[in-house]
Amino acid sequence: YQFRLVDEIKAGSDTIFIMAFRPKTKSKFNGLEGVVYIHSHKYAISHFIGSSTDATGERESKIEQVYTIENGRWFPKELNYDLVFHKYPFPGIGFSVNGHSVISGLSFPPEELLKIDKTYSVRLGDSVDLYTNRDWERFRTDSITARETMTYHIMDSIFQKVKAEKIIAAAGKLVIGRLPLGKFELDITRLMARNKYEGTRVGFGVYTGDKISGFFSTGGWLGYGTKDQVMKYGLSATFFPGGKKDNWVEVRYQKEYQSPGNYRIHPDLDRTGFRNWILSLADEVRGPSLNVHLHKGYWQLDFSGAKQEIFTRYDNGFRYRGMALRAFDHLETGVGVRFAFGEKRIPAFGYYLPTPTRFPILYFKLVTGRINSGEYRADYIRAHAAFTFRKHINRWGNDNFRLEAGIIKSFDRQPLSRSFLLAGNGFRSEGLHYFAWGGFLTMRPYDFYNDRYISLLYKHDLDWYIWETSFSKPFLSLGHNFLYGNLSLVNKMANDRIVSTGEGFHETGLMMNQLLQVKLFHAFYLYLNAGGYYHWNGAFDWRKNGVWVFGFSAGI
Repeated sequence: YQFRLVDEIKAGSDTIFIMAFRPKTKSKFNGLEGVVYIHSHKYAISHFIGSSTDATGERESKIEQVYTIENGRWFPKELNYDLVFHKYPFPGIGFSVNGHSVISGLSFPPEELLKIDKTYSVRLGDSVDLYTNRDWERFRTDSITARETMTYHIMDSIFQKVKAEKIIAAAGKLVIGRLPLGKFELDITRLMARNKYEGTRVGFGVYTGDKISGFFSTGGWLGYGTKDQVMKYGLSATFFPGGKKDNWVEVRYQKEYQSPGNYRIHPDLDRTGFRNWILSLADEVRGPSLNVHLHKGYWQLDFSGAKQEIFTRYDNGFRYRGMALRAFDHLETGVGVRFAFGEKRIPAFGYYLPTPTRFPILYFKLVTGRINSGEYRADYIRAHAAFTFRKHINRWGNDNFRLEAGIIKSFDRQPLSRSFLLAGNGFRSEGLHYFAWGGFLTMRPYDFYNDRYISLLYKHDLDWYIWETSFSKPFLSLGHNFLYGNLSLVNKMANDRIVSTGEGFHETGLMMNQLLQVKLFHAFYLYLNAGGYYHWNGAFDWRKNGVWVFGFSAGI
């Protein structure tokens, strides 16, 4: 940002500096511009006034924050905001949303007792949505006018007429893939998928909602593939201690498919839902599991355990003492850690959702397991570490990094089948190729297996548009991904036709984002992105090593 001094005001022994600010350059990342009032007394900010308008001029946001000295401390006492939609719901007809909040009744405990959870910028009180008008009157610092009273009456009438509360509740549940149906919730992620192995997969999932209890949720799901003609199912019970959704204990039983060599570090990285669309080889997994999730400050801890039967529904080529093995009893326990310094969590639709942090996010997972199949027995330990980082540099753009490493080692030099090795994180499929960040676009999911690896995914978004029209506003992204891995001799000998990445796997890509854009409800855009990725392998041959990819995104 650029700052310049506008004026100075003398107030006794204090001097107030009025500073104007605005972004240094105009780019596709809009920023606030406005003024701040800075006091010479400890250089404290007393007023912050800013506004931002989108590139089309259709939406505008304004914010004003007032700081005062409370009990000898500077504190944000008032907040005013305006959200203005100039052409919504129709061109020529707009509306605005404004708010005014005042924090009063402040008290500060002694320094030695003052503890602040910086993770949560705001916490909602229990049952705040059930407060009556008389309850709210106790908190108002001034009375509302007759016009404001009539506004509340009209808005309440409209909300009841169009059942807006149900729409808002549904929008909140969609964030986690659920759709409210009375006292129950429909799992929309289970409705349909299509992949090479199952063909068209149809199904549904139903779970109890908060109207039954905010302390637990139970339910199940069914799925059926038109090609494999096999029914998959799952049952689960999730408990929320204290009714808080940030911590839970889940007990689950399922009969499901998973990709061979599909390891899981953290839901942020796994892209499990996307893998249902690229499945072409399947391990059938059946059995119970337990997961415990704890969230405290910037830390997340996950404890897991599973006792499963695994059957490979393909010729896995695994031999042990001359015997072909395709069915395994599997016992596994693990602990996972996620640390995201500076990450804030804000309330939205009954949940606390994370906001981006400008610091790297670190992941680590350690797993131990045992595999049995007749005379075959193998005990193993598996470890993964990863970090993700996103940085915006003015006039340069956004850099996205994902560094990851993993190793699996069996004791007594016992071999492992490809079901338990570390498969390359490939996203390439037959036919159309869909772009998704987090994997290799030119690698098929089952091309390579390793028992140790290191990979780096990098994507750079340029900070300017190529052109701007009402239906197209593209900017370029450049990417390069590489993977180095290896496979021990004992695992190579036990698995027929298995290949590791060996000397390395490299791919480079170019994406044109927002190539086409469609405005929905005059509120947000749906974008079409397209480009190509190429795997560097010997002499240049696009038909063999290149893929055209497309994808969708949304934004305001």
